[in-house]
Amino acid sequence: MTSKTLTLLALAGSALLAFAPAQAAPTRNHGDAALERTVVALANEFARNATALHPERNAHLIPDTQKVVYVSNGVPIRGHQYVKQLTSAYAARRSASLHWDKWEVTPVGKDAAVFTGWSTMSEETHHGVKKRGHYIFTAVFAKTAAGWKRVIAQKSPLVE
Repeated sequence: MTSKTLTLLALAGSALLAFAPAQAAPTRNHGDAALERTVVALANEFARNATALHPERNAHLIPDTQKVVYVSNGVPIRGHQYVKQLTSAYAARRSASLHWDKWEVTPVGKDAAVFTGWSTMSEETHHGVKKRGHYIFTAVFAKTAAGWKRVIAQKSPLVE
């Protein structure tokens, strides 16, 4: 076969593959299941500590950096300011609750995954003002030399 013929066959094969029906997602391996369990446990730990109004308990998960590590309702929070900013925000609350209604975990490597969680949150201020809403969180967890870190996260209210 000539190189021109081989080129045409390669192009035709590529075109056929481009229009072929999508294959089912590969089955999950044991590593993905273990990674998902780890990430869900970390997300649950975060939720428990937020409910208890103790952001310092999540400090071990937050990189100590000048970079943004959390965006809460459009407000960026840098790693080195995380505990201070959330402690200040939590001080205005008498109580809080963060409950995951559902979640998805998407592995992005052997030691990292994206957690997307739909939540119901409620809080009460020291003045008795109550607020409740539904939010979506997205967080990237990665295993680093220093242990598991929530390297970036965001929270936004769901439009209902």
